[in-house]
Amino acid sequence: MNRPRIGISACLLGKKVRHNGEDKRVDWLVEELGKFVTWVPLCPEVQMGLGVPRKTMRLSGKPQTPQLLVRGTDENLTSLALETSKRMMAPDLDLDSFIFKKDSPSCGLERVKIYGKNDSPSRSAVGIFASAVKTKYPTIPLIEEGRLTDLKQRELYVVRLFAFTELKRIPLKVAALQKFHQDYKLLLMAHAPDQYRMLGNLAANSSRKSVRDLLLNYQTDFLKSINRAPTRKQWFNVLQHMMGYFKKTIPSGERQQLMSSMEEYRRGVIPLVAVLTLFKYLAQRHSVAYLLTQKLFQPYPKNLLLVQY
Repeated sequence: MNRPRIGISACLLGKKVRHNGEDKRVDWLVEELGKFVTWVPLCPEVQMGLGVPRKTMRLSGKPQTPQLLVRGTDENLTSLALETSKRMMAPDLDLDSFIFKKDSPSCGLERVKIYGKNDSPSRSAVGIFASAVKTKYPTIPLIEEGRLTDLKQRELYVVRLFAFTELKRIPLKVAALQKFHQDYKLLLMAHAPDQYRMLGNLAANSSRKSVRDLLLNYQTDFLKSINRAPTRKQWFNVLQHMMGYFKKTIPSGERQQLMSSMEEYRRGVIPLVAVLTLFKYLAQRHSVAYLLTQKLFQPYPKNLLLVQY
């Protein structure tokens, strides 16, 4: 699999760059995900030249145009923060994703506290640097480390990460995009059953767009689709679709075994990974070539142990 380049708030990797001279190391990122990705650690506040340790800061004003102020002195560092963020978003940075430190006035991706009229706070802002990243990379997977504590959200992010990284690296050819879409068809069907046909039509390029425009449009819509968490019902529908490839190729006993495992999944008795493992075994045994190309069987490195949906 392609090795993603992930920008990350440096403190999450254990670098002691926080305002108090400490870090916010996330063990799973360092010890597990780090085996399969290339980290690009960044700390905008250090890049601003504020040093470690330093005074804390907060956002003030309107969420659309937040001001970055030093606590206690109200020194306004907004211009410095914007200039630094622009400099850090150099053209050669080439990121596939970014993981931010939550709640940070510079790196917080969502619900960052901002102080408005009468100095009353609300959680309605985005950090100065995080906003610059969103502008520079509007299509890549972005997430805060806090969301990765939830195992299902962690898996959803990893699926998005490796799918999007592969998509970014396919050749600039319509045929390559169509092959990618074919391989991800069942995974898309699970995540966004109302969107995967639209993506298929886009990949067909009936409107004759340039390859670059086609890929950019597909990337944007693909990320929106794969970002939607599949429901049990949606997965069961995909399993029923997969069952259709075995109607004439497997004996009745194996067919019944598949149907029983699907029903147990539908009722919450067994996890999805158990059913997918059985499907993959039977697809290999009976040479069901189409199913064996599908990314839903291994959407990320197999040694990256996750929930498997």
